[in-house]
Parts: sequence; structure tokens; C-alpha cells
Amino acid sequence: MKEAKGGEVHPKILQIIDELRMNEGYIKLESTSSPWQIHGVLVMVPGMGYNDEVATIRIKHVDPSVCMPDHKVWTVAFSDTEDDIADGWGPLMYEVAIELASQDGDGLAPDREQVSGDARRVWKKYFDRTDLDAYHLDINFDTTDNIISDDELEQLTPNNDGDDCQVTSSFKKQQGWAWKPKEEVAGTKWSEDPVSYVYHKKTTPTLDLLTSWDMLKW
Repeated sequence: MKEAKGGEVHPKILQIIDELRMNEGYIKLESTSSPWQIHGVLVMVPGMGYNDEVATIRIKHVDPSVCMPDHKVWTVAFSDTEDDIADGWGPLMYEVAIELASQDGDGLAPDREQVSGDARRVWKKYFDRTDLDAYHLDINFDTTDNIISDDELEQLTPNNDGDDCQVTSSFKKQQGWAWKPKEEVAGTKWSEDPVSYVYHKKTTPTLDLLTSWDMLKW
């Protein structure tokens, strides 16, 4: 586990919020409980994108039988942006999504099936940050698809099933969704991938700032 050291708005995120504010934009939140509990985070900029929507991420509550049975974990169900997901509006939508998932659960994990190369760049940046917690997910052999046998893989905490989760995306290549070479995932090497973590923030500085600036709407 990597523990957080701060509770302020990240400088990169603050820069994006400032730009959004100058363009009279805002964050639109959506929520639904059927058929799964889903939160939507939409970055809205008047006159840009489709119906002013320039970036969208939707997160869903993971079935406890699939991931961390003693916790409420959220995962990315869908994400899309009009520009670079890692350097444009994308980081802001991910930041808000993580704070929502932390406020209404135990954090946000990448898609458990597959993660694109661009999205992996985002998760690598979160893994390298020191202002949020990163909890390691252990492999759940019953729900994880892989190309090598179970006896060639190792759990990190074999006596604790509370952190077990589907980690199929850890076996996929960064570009596209082909399988990684066996030598890159055997043993516990699969665990070195930033998509093998769930990310959590103890505080919600981004949501608080957006609220105070009247830039958060339902």
C-alpha cells in the first residue's frame, strides 16, 4: 500500500479547473441505481464537443464476489474525451471520479478486463503521486482470465481473501488488448502494473473547490 501525504488540489488538476472556469465550463454529475449503481462525470464546455460534453467517465460498483468482498470498490466502466485523455480534460474527470468513489466507497480501480494504452498512462501518473492511497489488489483465480496456469502465478497475500480481485487487465499489453508475454506476468510480476491497484483519497479537495466555485452540477 502507498499512503497519501496531502489533501490539497493537485497542481495539474487546479490548472485544468482554472482553464475550465475561463471557458465557462463545469462538471456535471449523473447517478443511476439500475441495473448497477453507476456514477457519471461529464466535463462540460459551452460550444465545444458534442452537446458541450468534452470528456466523460462512468464508474460502477464492482460485485463483491468479483473484487474485495469486504469493501465497496468502484471501477471504470467507460471513459472518453475530445482530446488527449492523459493531458487534456481527462485528468480532471478521473480526479473527480476517484473522489466520488472514495466518498461513496473504498476507491476507484481501473477496468478489471482491459485498459487501453492511453488510460494506462493516466493510472501510471496516479501510481506515482503521493497525495492519494494506492491499495494493492491480489489475484482472484476464480474470476481472472490468464494465459498461464495458476501454479505459475503467486498471490501476494495467500492467507487473506479480502483483497482478492479480478486482475485480467494486468495480463494485457499496454497497447491494444493482446496478452503480455508469459515472462512479464509469471510469479508476482503481474502485480507491478499500476492497474493492479485501487486508488483512494481520504479528502475531496477537488469536489470541494468545484462546489465553492459553483462548477459542480447534478
